[in-house]
Amino acid sequence: MFFIENNMKKEAKFLLNRGNWAKSVGLFIFISVIFLEISDIFESFLFKNCIFLFNAISLFDSTKKGVFAILFDFNVDINLFYSAICYLIFRLLLLSLVIFFSSPLLLGCAKFYFDMAIGRSVSMGLVFYFFKNSDKLLKSFFFLVFIISRLVCACFVSLLPGFVVAIISFKFKKSYFEFSYWFFSFYVFLILLGVFLFLIWASKYFLSPFLFIIKENLDISKTLNVSCTLMKKRFKFSVLKIFLIFFSWLILSYLFIFPGFYFYPLFFETLAISAKWIIKKGINDKLSKCS
Repeated sequence: MFFIENNMKKEAKFLLNRGNWAKSVGLFIFISVIFLEISDIFESFLFKNCIFLFNAISLFDSTKKGVFAILFDFNVDINLFYSAICYLIFRLLLLSLVIFFSSPLLLGCAKFYFDMAIGRSVSMGLVFYFFKNSDKLLKSFFFLVFIISRLVCACFVSLLPGFVVAIISFKFKKSYFEFSYWFFSFYVFLILLGVFLFLIWASKYFLSPFLFIIKENLDISKTLNVSCTLMKKRFKFSVLKIFLIFFSWLILSYLFIFPGFYFYPLFFETLAISAKWIIKKGINDKLSKCS
């Protein structure tokens, strides 16, 4: 059942043992430190430099009260409302900055492992590949935003039925306890089903970072469409099988950091080899149809 995926794991271990394991561990430590600190750094930066935003909003105090008095017949805590608006703007700015600087790093990591998978010599400097010029930086940012927006929409649609059932169950909880219990069971089933469907749907975009690396001039939407085309049928489940193979290591690495020095390089390299194999298989199938 996992014969092909286990062979990919063995190939990944072979490539890492060719002098690449120390580089991969160094890359893992570097990226971990960056992502642990990047949010705090940008949060501190925005807090110091966005005071003007909060002050600008407060200038409209008299206007906003008049507008709310016209639009609503009930009392509204204006200060609380605009505090929430300021907080939301602050968090959106923070998220945008984090995505802007993390997207080229993540794609640089993908390039590191994919270059290793196709037999190229690699170095930790590849993580900064998409910082070379503004075009690469901006395109990597919009690429990640595009994928995240699609995944968020898919996650919302997949989990929505479960949340609807949870709300209904909570509403009838006090007067119909047994009825609510069955609703809760149904809710758990729908959430698990939603997560499974989301993983299947998200796996369609598994190849997109690697295709983005191979064909940098390809349009982002076309990159995603090609990924969806190549990931049809059994290839979706091939990627899910890799996650199942590494699942125990994933839990262990989450609980204790040291197993991650072994797990993450091997896991990401196996994914890169899987991407190489699927892309090659897709190209060969296309050529065979043309001949």
